[in-house]
Amino acid sequence: MHQVPNSSRENSWWGKLLCLSAPLLGLMMSGCLSIEGGPPRLFSVAEEADVARVRVRGWEETYYNVPPNKAVRNEIIAARMREIDSFYYSFEASLIRERQEVGLVSTIISIGLSGAVPLVSAVATKNILGAASSGLQGATKAYSDEVLFQKTVQVLATQMRARRAIVASDIVTRMRTLDVATYPLSMANSDLDEYYAAGTIAGALIEVQKTVSAEAKIAEDAKASVIDVTFVSNASTTELSTCLKKAGARSALIALLKPASSATLYRLTIDAAAEAERKDLLARAKSAGVC
Repeated sequence: MHQVPNSSRENSWWGKLLCLSAPLLGLMMSGCLSIEGGPPRLFSVAEEADVARVRVRGWEETYYNVPPNKAVRNEIIAARMREIDSFYYSFEASLIRERQEVGLVSTIISIGLSGAVPLVSAVATKNILGAASSGLQGATKAYSDEVLFQKTVQVLATQMRARRAIVASDIVTRMRTLDVATYPLSMANSDLDEYYAAGTIAGALIEVQKTVSAEAKIAEDAKASVIDVTFVSNASTTELSTCLKKAGARSALIALLKPASSATLYRLTIDAAAEAERKDLLARAKSAGVC
């Protein structure tokens, strides 16, 4: 019986694999609208940037060669903010698109390669496909484990937008209210650098860390104020507890405290070291008709 050489069978399977891959390649090359993220711009970011550079240079020459005026300064600031916005939105779209493409394409390729392994008869070819599949799976996991995607692209984008809005509001307020002597262009350029930094991954991570640290500090302080006490039951704690049972007394007592918080009030109801504070609160509460 005539046998087909191994090389011919391998070529046949490679041909089938390429045929199976064709739709995937078409998908990757087609640039779906959902992956692209939106309609095309009237002018590209690069084209707008080229025009803006020429204009800003001309305005800066005017600003520095004649007595500086507010209108020219504001035009320069607004033009630079506009270009920072254009580059930022392009960056944001590419960030989200990159995450979508890596997840979609590498998953499909991995499934395709894993599914093709049982179809291939040659051991060497089978090993190659298996190794390629494992490599892609490992690459996807490594990429997804990056700090960008641990925080999630959506969270970072939200943080960047929020911080950019705050900085932009400060800049616009200064443009409207401050003259060139109080708010010269050089100072505005520093604010524009901050506006740019607010739209970067590093800037977003710093803001997230600051927010988390601040909230953690508040939580720890509240926890410490409640836990770090010596419990006591005496005449003043009993009187305060009785007062708390009256309608509306709790909120009224909290309003008399500094700091005015539920944690502070709770500490005064149980802490032996807070006897003087507790008696002072009771005296002021009686004067106010609370207790």
